[in-house]
Amino acid sequence: MIGIYMAIVVLMLVNILIAMFSDTYSKVKEREDVIFRFQRLQLLMEMEASYLPPPFSIVHLIVENIINKKANKKISQNRDQMDQENKWFDTVIRSSVFDSLEDYLKKERTAKGTGTEALMAENTKILKQKLFKLQRNMEIMQASMESNFAEIKSTILFQSTIE
Repeated sequence: MIGIYMAIVVLMLVNILIAMFSDTYSKVKEREDVIFRFQRLQLLMEMEASYLPPPFSIVHLIVENIINKKANKKISQNRDQMDQENKWFDTVIRSSVFDSLEDYLKKERTAKGTGTEALMAENTKILKQKLFKLQRNMEIMQASMESNFAEIKSTILFQSTIE
């Protein structure tokens, strides 16, 4: 009895495995055409970009490499600046959360004899102030990130116009 059950379970699991392989193969097969076309388009664009005959195309490639290195250096500098701003943003968030928690604990310790409603009102006021500061800092960060994004976008557009 148990042998029949085990045989049926093994057959079902093998069928499920075959179905999963079939599904994965069909997904890869669908994507294959898109990847092929994209790579072909890249190759054609590279061929169109080098409009010089083969002996002189080396000069074109060297100039293009120099331009790409300058653009990549600018992008990496922007990325480093954004990393520093993100660290600053994390520090601001952590400090505001810890300050709120510290204030809450101080108020709770000193307000043992007061009612819970007064304590809740005071803590709500403190948290609202911290939230306002956090929102203001987030707006500053968003403006900074938007300006960095605009610089990166202009760099990319400049690079594409050169090519």
